[in-house]
Amino acid sequence: MSRGKQFILTYWCGPRYDPELLDERYEDVVKAGFNVAAPSIDQSLSREQNLAILDVCERKGIPYIVQDPRMQQAISAEEGEWEPIVDAMMADYGDHPALYGYYLCDEPHSQMFQRLGDIAARLRAKDPTKLAYINL
Repeated sequence: MSRGKQFILTYWCGPRYDPELLDERYEDVVKAGFNVAAPSIDQSLSREQNLAILDVCERKGIPYIVQDPRMQQAISAEEGEWEPIVDAMMADYGDHPALYGYYLCDEPHSQMFQRLGDIAARLRAKDPTKLAYINL
């Protein structure tokens, strides 16, 4: 489920996390014709919740963009302190077959561009098959 050259069809406000409805909700995503799944942006998901969604997406045959609250920590961390945060996220999700990429942030202000560029470059250097997603 690498990103390749496909045209992404996804949504902005995805299914809210509900462990009892994960299979049903992501089946709805597939039936709606989307080819990449994403979380609900108004919900902070734990590592375990993201992994549960990745597992469901793998079964449904649709890749997933992970939104992990540690990314915001990495963006706001002091220089030299963000790299281990990003590396830990990549260690947690990087080998999952349903991983499409990482959600960095929504509509960043210009003061964030350097850090976001650094994070995206690190993600690409360590795994060029995954997307570093920034919604502009």
